[in-house]
Amino acid sequence: MTEDTSERATERIGPSRASERTQYSWTDAETPSIGVVEAVAAATDSDVTDLPQLADTLDPDALNDVLADAGSDVHISFEYANAHVAVSSAGTVTVGVE
Repeated sequence: MTEDTSERATERIGPSRASERTQYSWTDAETPSIGVVEAVAAATDSDVTDLPQLADTLDPDALNDVLADAGSDVHISFEYANAHVAVSSAGTVTVGVE
């Protein structure tokens, strides 16, 4: 794993945890998939080791390939660790926590 940069890269949006969204830049991480896990950990106040394996939700290598090699703006959204995740090839991850 990479050094935890989530505190520097995370901006919390919303008045309460029930409607909280977190913006994160995956370009601060080694890969988009690591950025997703770090963003979800930051948004849910969890340690990355406490989250389920991202591979149980989707193929992390495919996510990395699609986003890192995108020739145009690509957006992918999915549910992971009880959060709604939207990630783009522009380098942003938005995490919505219910």
